[in-house]
Amino acid sequence: MKIRNYKPEDYEELKKLLEICELFDKSYDKKEKFDNKKPKGSIIICEEDNKIIGCVIFTYDGWDSSIYRLAVHPDCRNKGVGNKLLKEAENRLKKLGADVCQLGFHVNNKKAEDFFRKKGYYGRWGPYIWVEKKLK
Repeated sequence: MKIRNYKPEDYEELKKLLEICELFDKSYDKKEKFDNKKPKGSIIICEEDNKIIGCVIFTYDGWDSSIYRLAVHPDCRNKGVGNKLLKEAENRLKKLGADVCQLGFHVNNKKAEDFFRKKGYYGRWGPYIWVEKKLK
């Protein structure tokens, strides 16, 4: 299992992963946006045998630090992929200066809720669950 930065040639395979995980947003997740995403290194890929099996996408602008996507291929779940990706995103956010990270997921996504609770995220409101964690 290898963790690395997104490259423009990853787009089609990453798009398929996000579609399989029902996380692809056709109005937002365009190749041009992925290819120019800032800060550099804010799209993290996990690959195994040269295939993308997971990704995490975050943002940090000096004020907001949020994780927008954490996707793991269904065949690769419960193998630590999500843990590694989340930890890598948190570490990169800390290096950029973030002291809190937030993320959201649909209120009916109990697997996501359980996963993020175990990782120290807390909070809840609206039709989506928004949680945050202090980055130490």
